Amino acid sequence: MKTLLILFFSTSLISLKAQTDEILLEKALYNLPDVSFKKVSAFGDKYLKYDLLIKQPLDHQHPEKGFFYQRVQLTHKGFNKPTVMDTEGYWLWNGGSGNEIENILDANNLDIEYRYYGKSLPDSIDWQYLTLEQATADLHHINELFKTVYTNKFISTGISKGGETTIYYKYFYPHDVDLAVPYVAPLDNSLEDKRIYHFFDTIGTPECRQKIKDFQTFLLQHEKEILPKLEWYSKGAGLHYTYTGSVGKSFEYAVLEFSFSFWQYNGNCDSVPSNKNVDDYINVLINNVGLLPFSDEGLKEFEAHYYQAQTESGYYGYNIEPFK
Repeated sequence: MKTLLILFFSTSLISLKAQTDEILLEKALYNLPDVSFKKVSAFGDKYLKYDLLIKQPLDHQHPEKGFFYQRVQLTHKGFNKPTVMDTEGYWLWNGGSGNEIENILDANNLDIEYRYYGKSLPDSIDWQYLTLEQATADLHHINELFKTVYTNKFISTGISKGGETTIYYKYFYPHDVDLAVPYVAPLDNSLEDKRIYHFFDTIGTPECRQKIKDFQTFLLQHEKEILPKLEWYSKGAGLHYTYTGSVGKSFEYAVLEFSFSFWQYNGNCDSVPSNKNVDDYINVLINNVGLLPFSDEGLKEFEAHYYQAQTESGYYGYNIEPFK
């Protein structure tokens, strides 16, 4: 009986603390200027979660030029806990499901969508305001807001393009966070980074590299035979090609992209055909690269990324010399 009473009171105290935290947190969120919030955690969830929309200037140096609302998802674990700023490079991928740093530290988490992605869009797109300086100023503003809510350590982290964002954020605002932890962050040294050519010339075995080159060469040599098949494939997949101009252009991009996709996602040379069967070659190309990344449907989704890559952050190039 005594054990049951202790369990009852312990459960009641936990429930009371959760209710108190919710009241205090919502009061704090309500007092943040130009922030709207909606609770998205359900009754019985371990942690409180909120979808936030935070008003941001298009140009932080000239707020009079307009604004947009940036989407952030907050996971609250305690006012005395550290806080992780998850610096996405695109839209919110995981809906606030957590990251490694958050889990290690049992920290609060601010999952921050990048400007010009997902729901973080102005009414009309003015590309001049999509810069690294403006994007990190968004993060700085969020940091300033939430340091009035949480007083423990702040940590930033991100993966891939989100990892780049972590690095740029630490560069522009070195004192905002106590620690920055970028994961697999590619940093290009020019608008068209050619360092990747050496990587493709040295990774794997010489036999495997030759097999990949032969595969790509065969596809390009049989383009006239392949394109009618890809046109039917595109109709079935609902793909269009006004960005590149034709299914042929997109096909050639996909062939050049193959080596990158192969080593990033596959790496099994036995999967690369050498039997000169056109359909087998097409199937491997579709399964490893596909045409979606070079279709209107795929390019539109990453439009903001490609704009930034061509104007400021850079991207890897394609070595077309061996295929001329």
